[in-house]
Amino acid sequence: MARLEAGLALPAERNFNIAVLAAYVLVAGTTMLGHEMFRDEIQAWLIARDSSSVADLVRNLRYENQPALWYLLLMPLTRVSRNPVLMQGLQFALASTAVAVVLWRAPLTRLERLLFPFGFYILFEFGVKSRSYMLGFLIVALFCALWQRRRDHPLIMAGLLGALANVHAICVILSAGAACALIVDRMTADAVRPAARRFDWRQDIPAIFILGLGWVLSAVVGLPPSDEGFAPRWYFNLYLNHLTGSLRALGALLGSEGWLVVVASIVIFSILIRRRRNCPVAATLLFVSVGGCLALFYAKYAGLIWDHGFIYVAFLAAVWIERAQSKALAAAPTRAGLFVPPAVLVMVLIVQAWFGLVATMRDLARPYSNAYAVARFIRAQGWQDEPIAGIPDESASAVLGYLEADRIYYAKTQRWGSFVIWDRKWLSPIDDAAVIQGIDALGPHVTVVASWFDVSQLQAYGFRVVRRFTGSVIGEDYTIYRRGP
Repeated sequence: MARLEAGLALPAERNFNIAVLAAYVLVAGTTMLGHEMFRDEIQAWLIARDSSSVADLVRNLRYENQPALWYLLLMPLTRVSRNPVLMQGLQFALASTAVAVVLWRAPLTRLERLLFPFGFYILFEFGVKSRSYMLGFLIVALFCALWQRRRDHPLIMAGLLGALANVHAICVILSAGAACALIVDRMTADAVRPAARRFDWRQDIPAIFILGLGWVLSAVVGLPPSDEGFAPRWYFNLYLNHLTGSLRALGALLGSEGWLVVVASIVIFSILIRRRRNCPVAATLLFVSVGGCLALFYAKYAGLIWDHGFIYVAFLAAVWIERAQSKALAAAPTRAGLFVPPAVLVMVLIVQAWFGLVATMRDLARPYSNAYAVARFIRAQGWQDEPIAGIPDESASAVLGYLEADRIYYAKTQRWGSFVIWDRKWLSPIDDAAVIQGIDALGPHVTVVASWFDVSQLQAYGFRVVRRFTGSVIGEDYTIYRRGP
C-alpha cells in the first residue's frame, strides 16, 4: 500500500490520472450538455431563484425536508441568470473536483482508478444530474483524503462532517457513521501513539461543538411545518413490503436494483460482516452508515435509486479509510487480512461502470425529460407571456424552470407559484371539476402543459391538442393544450 501511494507522485502516475480525468470530463461533460433536467433538478433551482434571502430560503425549504447547503450554492448563480443551465456548470465543477480528489489522493490501483469515475453513481446519478449528491460525495472524499492527519486536525474533520450533514437528509447518516468511525479509531489507538487516546479539551470540545452545530442546523432547516404532507409517516411495524423495499436499496452497491444484483450485493455485505474485525474503524463507518440508511428507507422514506447511492459512497469511504489505516501500520496486513478484499472492490467497480455507461448512453439517445423541449416549443410560438397552466405541479415546474418565467398556474392545487409546495393541499385528490374551472377562468388565450393526467375534458371548453412530447427516460412526457391563436 505504501508503494501504491508513493507511485501516485511519479510522473507516469500523474499522467495516468490526468488521462482518466480528461476521459471523465469528456464523457460526463458531453452527456451533461445533452441532458434535459427533470423536475427534481429544477425544483432546487426554483427554490434558490425565488428565495429573496437566506431566511426566506430556510422557510421555503420546510416542505423539502432537506438542509440548505446545496441551495446556498445555487442562490448566487440565480442572481446572475435565471437560466438553470448555470446549475449544470456548478455540477460539472463539483463532479470534476470530486473525481480529481479520488484519483490523486485515494489509495487505489491503476485498474481501480480507471474504473471508478465511470460508475453508475459517479458518472450519471451524481455526475450528470444536477443535484446535491455529488456535493455530498466531494465532502466525503475530502474527509477520507485527510484521514491520515485526522488526529492533527480534528476541527477540520468535524467541520467536514458538519457540512456533510447539511447537504442532504441521508448525508446526516453518513456524517454519523464517519463520526462513529472517529470514535472507534480513538478508542483503538495503536500502541505507538498511546497519547492519541487522550481527550484534548482544547481541540476535542470545539470539534464536538462544530459537529453538533452542523447536525442541529440540518435538523432545524429540515423540520417540516404543521401542514406538510409530502413526507410519509414513520413505520415501526414489520411490514414485508417495506422490508423488501429497503433490502432492494442494497443493490445500489452495484448500481442496480434488480433482484439478481440485490442478491449479489447481500452476498458481498455478508462477506464483509464476517471480516469486520480486520478493520473495525472502516467496518464501523460502513455498517453504521448502511444500517442507518436501511432503517430510514424502511421506517420513513423508501427512497429511489439515486437516494440509495449513498450506500455505495459509504462502501468507497470504508475502502479508502481501511487502506489509509493499513499504510499507517508498521506492518501492513496481507490481502487476505483486509476488510474489503481487492477482488471485491474491482468486481463492484466493474459492475458499476457497466451500469454507468448504459445509463449515459441511454441519456444520450433519448431525452431524460421532455420539459426542455416543451419550454422551447412554447417560446417558439410566443406563448410564454400568456397564462400557462400545468398539471400535475411537479412536472409542470420543470417546464417553468426552462421557460425562466416567474410563475405558472398549478391546476391540481389551484394556485399560482413557481417551485412545488409539498403541503397537504398537494396531497389531496384531484378535483376534476375544479381543475377545469380554474383553467377555464384564466382567459381566452391559455396554454396547458399536462403530464400523467388526462384533461381531455378541456376540449369542450375550446382547447385543442397542439402537440405531444413522449419517449423520455424518466417518463416526464407532456401533452400541450391550447385555447386561442
